Amino acid sequence: MVGSAPMHSWKKIVLISAAVGAGFAIMGTLIVGVFLWYSSRPKAPTPWDTNKITATFDYIDTEGEKHNLVFYYVLDNHTDFDYRIPDDTGISLTGKLEQQKALSSFGKYEEIDYPVFVPARQRVRFGIRIPYPYPENPASPSTKADRAAYIRDKMSNLTGFVLFDQMNRTRIDFPKGW
Repeated sequence: MVGSAPMHSWKKIVLISAAVGAGFAIMGTLIVGVFLWYSSRPKAPTPWDTNKITATFDYIDTEGEKHNLVFYYVLDNHTDFDYRIPDDTGISLTGKLEQQKALSSFGKYEEIDYPVFVPARQRVRFGIRIPYPYPENPASPSTKADRAAYIRDKMSNLTGFVLFDQMNRTRIDFPKGW
C-alpha cells in the first residue's frame, strides 16, 4: 500500500521548515507594515512655549508726525539659548480683548522692528508700534501717565498683546500695564 506508507522523515522536515519560514515571513511583513504605518502618521504639534520668553510692560510713547502709539516692553529670555526672529515670516501679533475674551488680529497695521534678538539669560527692550495717533499738543508735551490714561479711556477693551512665533512654537504674552 503506497498511500498508507509513512511519510519519509526528510519530507516532513521540509514541510515543517517551509511552514515556519512562511510564518516568519508573514510576521516580518506585518511588523514592517505596522512600523511604516506608525512612523508615517502625522505628528501632533508641540505645545506653545509660554515660559521661554516673557514680557513686562515698560511704558507708552509716541513717534512720528502723527504721534503714533508705541507700547514698550522688556523681553526676558529665561533659556540658555539666544532667541531670534529674523523677519515677520511665521509671526502673528494679536491684541487681547477683554470683553470678548478673545484675540484679535491687527492684520499688517502693527509694526515690530526686525530682526528681534534676545541673548540667552538677557533682557531687551521691545516696541510694538500701532498706527493710532495720539492727540499730542506740542505746546504742552504729554507724560507717560497722560498716554496711559488715554489708552485706558480710548482702548479700554485692549488688555495686552500676544505674539505667536510659529517657527519656534513660542508664545509671548504682553500684559496690560497702563
